[in-house]
Amino acid sequence: MLSIEDITVNYGSHTALKNATLRIPEGSFTGVIGPNGAGKSTLLKAMLGLVKTSSGNVNYRGKPLAQQRGLVGYVPQHNSVYWDFPATAREIVAMGAVGDSDLKKRAARNTAVTAAIAKVAAQEFQNQQIGELSGGQKQRIFLARALVSNPPLLLLDEPLQGIDAIAGAQIIEVLRQNNKQQHTTIVMVHHDLASAADYFTHLALINKTVHTYDTAQNALTAAALEKVFGIPPQILYREQTRPQSQ
Repeated sequence: MLSIEDITVNYGSHTALKNATLRIPEGSFTGVIGPNGAGKSTLLKAMLGLVKTSSGNVNYRGKPLAQQRGLVGYVPQHNSVYWDFPATAREIVAMGAVGDSDLKKRAARNTAVTAAIAKVAAQEFQNQQIGELSGGQKQRIFLARALVSNPPLLLLDEPLQGIDAIAGAQIIEVLRQNNKQQHTTIVMVHHDLASAADYFTHLALINKTVHTYDTAQNALTAAALEKVFGIPPQILYREQTRPQSQ
């Protein structure tokens, strides 16, 4: 089990998360849902020890998660990455093997990198500079980087942000297969309520703290959605599906 207990994160005088508690079953595919500024990205960063917490702890399989970074694959939010870094897509994927004792030998590392790239169907552009790729291609490469060492836990911060529906469907299918076949525990920040029940086995609804955690079918109640988003769900769904102006 992945256990988050009473996590509080403050940025100066601003409280991003307060007493967030969450217990995620091994082998689940959990979506983290909430409005903008709800603390979704902060929650993932706190789990990894990337931001300082004022209180609380995060344990995975009975030990502090921050001490087990080798068991975690992480895909950061798209806009937090420096995309002009001078490296090919394949070199970026290979960075995910750093620190894995099973992948120290070049042959083993190359085999793992090739397999991860194939898993996300990125063979055609693996030798291009990362900054030259489309949004969907970049996200696939960072997913391959997270998968290269076959970690039992994946933390993904809006991996579908800014990409088209086809690329998004491809990424979700890769994650589903990894979840089912490798029994990988996946925690993914997501913004689209309409697809949430189809994508995930469990959902965490958060807004500064965790308000609801349940199976995907049980979490999306009208009362829970209105509490987290502050507006009735019928208006919320209508706003999310309204075409955006160009």
